[in-house]
Amino acid sequence: MTKRTRIVLIHIVAWIVYYVYEYTIISIIGYREINIVESISTFLFNVAIFYLYILLLFPVFLERKRYLEFFGYAIVATGMLVYFRYQMKVTVAPYISDQPLINPYESLRLFLAETIWRGGYFLIIASFYWFANKSIRQEKEKRRLEQQRRKDEQHLRILETNLKDAEIAYLKNQINPHFLFNTLNFFYDQIYPHSESVAEGVLLLSKIMRYALQQSDTPKVMLADAIEHLKDYIAINQLRFNNRLHVQLKITGDPTFRMIIPLVLITFVENCFKYGDLHDPAHPLRINITITDQQLIFCTHNKKKTGPIERSTGIGIENTRRRLNVVYENNYDLHIDDQPDFYTAKLTINL
Repeated sequence: MTKRTRIVLIHIVAWIVYYVYEYTIISIIGYREINIVESISTFLFNVAIFYLYILLLFPVFLERKRYLEFFGYAIVATGMLVYFRYQMKVTVAPYISDQPLINPYESLRLFLAETIWRGGYFLIIASFYWFANKSIRQEKEKRRLEQQRRKDEQHLRILETNLKDAEIAYLKNQINPHFLFNTLNFFYDQIYPHSESVAEGVLLLSKIMRYALQQSDTPKVMLADAIEHLKDYIAINQLRFNNRLHVQLKITGDPTFRMIIPLVLITFVENCFKYGDLHDPAHPLRINITITDQQLIFCTHNKKKTGPIERSTGIGIENTRRRLNVVYENNYDLHIDDQPDFYTAKLTINL
């Protein structure tokens, strides 16, 4: 049973109980003889007036502070009630029931007073119901907002904790940059006369390490530098494997003056080298980078290797997803298609 159906049934039962209770009290005290047809029809019209108030007049006019219109329609509703009761007593009820009726002509003032009082009575009931229901809804909304605020605060504390953990891990693993680069430059100078390829590898390693150490603690970096970092990473891996790796890098568009958070693209490429089979010329690693005025579309596709997997120093796909959530929120889309034999990652960022 749906919530709406349950509410409707509750209302129906409540009105039946109310009518039986009222009819019983009137019968006991013997206020007057009751015509069942006229009584039920009038009661149903009063109920209709009740729902007219809570579903239309209160939310549309009273809640929006359109008081003159509200009172105008309330007067119209009361006039409709008077007209309806009059027609029931004089025109309709005598033809469908043999029970006695009180002729409104005998006491018109009493008839009007009773009808207006009944209309006002149901207006009061409708007012209590609507304001009580509104208060309950406001209290529920207040609790919902409070729960959402607590969730947001908890999420913020988790992010702050993760950030502190990342900073601590970074400090623990940080190497003095000057010492590192001076040492690599020394190796380059010593090795170059003997092996240009090894010297080139040392130079590429120096560039990769310099980029990783200097750019990792900045909010955003130039997209052109991030792409150059990818090229260096691919080149040094080609040196490791004597240029036997099959890698296709395609760049469409101009990355100039575009910004991106650091060490995002390299994570996906490093993942390809770690888990991918790059020795199959029929299935090379394909890296496509498309830059438009509004978006960066970055896609990798590789065949998965079946042998041993290399260790990686990357920050991980899941950590990258969390960083994207923090910086770009709803302005990015990351789709991973992990098939038995192939792995595809597509990242779209609104620049």
